[in-house]
Amino acid sequence: MRAFRKFWMVGLLTLAINGLVLAGTPEPVRRVVKFESAELSATSDFEGGRLSDFVAEGPNSYSALIAPEWRPMNNQQAWYAFRLQSPKPRVIEVKLTYTDGKKNLFYPKISRDRTHWQELPKGDFRLSSNSSTATLRLTVGPEPLWVSAQELFTQSDYASWIQKLTEHPYVTSGTIGFSTQQRPIFKMDITEAPADAPLVLVLGRQHPPEVTGGFGLVSFVETVTGDSQLARDFRSKFHILVIPLINPDGVNNGHWRYNVNGTDLNRDWGTFAEKETQAVRDEILRALAAAKNQVLFSIDYHSTTKDVYYPFPTVKSSEPDERLEAKDVLMRKWLERVRQLTPDHRVPIEVSPATRESKLNSVLWMRTFGAASITHEFNHDTDRQVIRQVAQADATALMELLLARNTTSNQPTQ
Repeated sequence: MRAFRKFWMVGLLTLAINGLVLAGTPEPVRRVVKFESAELSATSDFEGGRLSDFVAEGPNSYSALIAPEWRPMNNQQAWYAFRLQSPKPRVIEVKLTYTDGKKNLFYPKISRDRTHWQELPKGDFRLSSNSSTATLRLTVGPEPLWVSAQELFTQSDYASWIQKLTEHPYVTSGTIGFSTQQRPIFKMDITEAPADAPLVLVLGRQHPPEVTGGFGLVSFVETVTGDSQLARDFRSKFHILVIPLINPDGVNNGHWRYNVNGTDLNRDWGTFAEKETQAVRDEILRALAAAKNQVLFSIDYHSTTKDVYYPFPTVKSSEPDERLEAKDVLMRKWLERVRQLTPDHRVPIEVSPATRESKLNSVLWMRTFGAASITHEFNHDTDRQVIRQVAQADATALMELLLARNTTSNQPTQ
């Protein structure tokens, strides 16, 4: 019992010096906890890490507290990510306990190298009857074990991915500004067209835990940068502007929803109060000016509890095409073509709840410039290969339609 008290107090003291959590202030999330007598260390001191508390409940039993970065929190995306290590192999149980009435949403992913991930085996996961706690059975040892709500895909991962893409001569990258904590906000320009070519906009990771949306964006971009004849033709006519990581502070700090100022960035597209959205706005306006205000399409990748497309409401209406704006006709045709390309994975088309809010999101703001604009949400649990295939269809359908429209518009009149 004396030994148990000792390693419990070591962990408690380590946590206490990291600061207290107060409503209305961001929660500190970096944790390094060492239970010396139990020969176990737990840390969230890495990109994307979040561990609000970690205490021993017995020799091989621990409790991890999962709390939001800001209170109140407007969703259930209770993010966690920590790394465990023990000098000797052993089996332990870790109980995830959620605060603020939140419930377990993510099925845990584990990795031994932070690169290759798999779901925790079903027999090693128990969910409480009300989903407020989840117990994980984990095999730990000298080799680090990462445990995370989703695969870690953070700022350094985006930087490596972008660097690889810029090996193509038609892909250039840059920094459009800096976040509140001075992290760079990346962009990519993909084009082989004249400087005033029409613009296509691709956005991602406004909300930190939405990793599957990030995977969708990656697949979309890799399709338009590919070596197919379709992609080559598309790049010769259009300019694709990609801003893949709008909230680097939130992603790297392991946030559930917000940036470090407690702002939902996808509700800041009217006031532009935050440095992140200001930088994105200014870059889009610059690109629009170069394109002579020709912006044809905008897609913003997100994640939620289901696969769904959120276009502007009129796309879902019974109005005939001839009574719709051109951007909504394009959106209807694009959605239909995506369905044709993905017959085994039918994604519902719904009206976004955000359209009923007073604050603008990216889709509503981009519509004011004439863009056919949509949010594509992937389920957090959608098979990663399916995500890749559906996002490929997003890109393929868009390239086909815009090239066909461009060809038709260039036909000489009789």
